[in-house]
Amino acid sequence: MLTRIDSADLERSKVLLLETLDIRPEGEDFAWRVPGSVQLARVHRLSFHDGVYLDLAVRSRLPLTTLDAALAKAALAAGAPLI
Repeated sequence: MLTRIDSADLERSKVLLLETLDIRPEGEDFAWRVPGSVQLARVHRLSFHDGVYLDLAVRSRLPLTTLDAALAKAALAAGAPLI
């Protein structure tokens, strides 16, 4: 028998998953980076969160991994390393 997963269960699952990841603060005030992320998103016609990913990849020179064709094209155009 299938049971329905309610939103509280889903949120708990997300929190548990996030706690297992090796996530560290970037060290900069994120608000300071918003204009750069917005600009990249506009130039490459991306969503805001994809602009943030691209901005981080460009600045950190760490490879960006994506299956999103538009984000991959933008990464190549912006000179971000791409996997």
